[in-house]
Amino acid sequence: MSSFALKLAALLAMALDHVGYIFGWEGWNLLPFDSAILRAIGRLSFPVFAWGIVNGWQHTRDREQYARNLSLCAILSQIPFTLAFYPPNLMDIFPGDAPNHRIFRPWIILVALFCTVTYWYFPLRRQIKPSLFAIGGACLLPAVFVKWNHVWVLADSLNVLYTLLLGVFALYVIEQLRSSSRRWWETLWLISAFVVAAAFYGTMADYGTYLMGLVLILLLYALRKWPLAQSAAVFAWGCALYCVLFHNWRNALATLLASALILAYRPRRGIRGKSAKGLFYAFYPAHLLVLGLCNVMLRAV
Repeated sequence: MSSFALKLAALLAMALDHVGYIFGWEGWNLLPFDSAILRAIGRLSFPVFAWGIVNGWQHTRDREQYARNLSLCAILSQIPFTLAFYPPNLMDIFPGDAPNHRIFRPWIILVALFCTVTYWYFPLRRQIKPSLFAIGGACLLPAVFVKWNHVWVLADSLNVLYTLLLGVFALYVIEQLRSSSRRWWETLWLISAFVVAAAFYGTMADYGTYLMGLVLILLLYALRKWPLAQSAAVFAWGCALYCVLFHNWRNALATLLASALILAYRPRRGIRGKSAKGLFYAFYPAHLLVLGLCNVMLRAV
C-alpha cells in the first residue's frame, strides 16, 4: 500500500467519524443506526496521521515548508473545527445565553511569543521567513475566544493539527539534543519551549488527553526502523487510550485496522504532485467547514 492510499483511507475514516459524532447520538441523533460504528471506524485515522508525521519528517525535502503547511492548515481549520465540535455548539440555545462574547488570554499571548521566538532562533537560525508568520499565527490563535450570535467561533478546543505540529516540534528537539554543538542555555531554552508548548497547546488539542497523541508520534519515531513494532505499538497505544482511559473496547479493537494499514505500507508514494498534496491539506478544513455549517444550522432550527 502506498502512502497516498494510506492517507486517503485515513481521510475517509476521519470523515465518517466526524459525521457520526455530529449527526449521531453524541450530537443531534439524526442517524437511523448506532453512530458508534462510524466512531469506531474513525479510530484508524489518527494513528495513520501520526505515522505520516514521522514518515514525512524523515523524507521531506523542505522541513521549513512542511512546518509552514501544517501551521497554515491548523489556522484555516480552527474556526470550522470550533463550529463543528466545540461542545456548547452542539447544544440548544438556552434562555439567558449571551449572544456575543470575546475573551483575550494574555498568558497564551506570552506563550505564543515564546514559541515563535524559539522557532525564529533555532530552526530559522534568526532569519525572517514566511513560515515564521505561519507558526506565529498558529501559536497566537488560541489566545482568542469569540462567540457570535450564540455560536462559538473560536474557543479553547484545538484541532488535531496542533497535536501533529507538537509532534514535529518534538522530533526537532530530539534531533537537536543529539547534537553536541548547543550551548547549555540553548539546550535549556529549547527543552523549556517544548514543555511550555506541550502544556498549553498539547493539552487543548485533539488527542491531547494525557498528551496521548504526542506519545504515539514519539513511539512511532522510536520504532521507525521496525514496521512490525510500529504496528504493535499502535494497537498497544489504542488499548491504553480507549480501554484504560475511556473503557471503550470497541474503539481499541478498531485501532487494529490502523495497525494493519501501517504494516501493509510499502515505500512508494502512489499518486504524486501538488494536487495530491493539496488534497490532504484542503480536505481537513473543507469537510470541517461543511459539518460546522450543518451543525450551526441544526442548532438554529
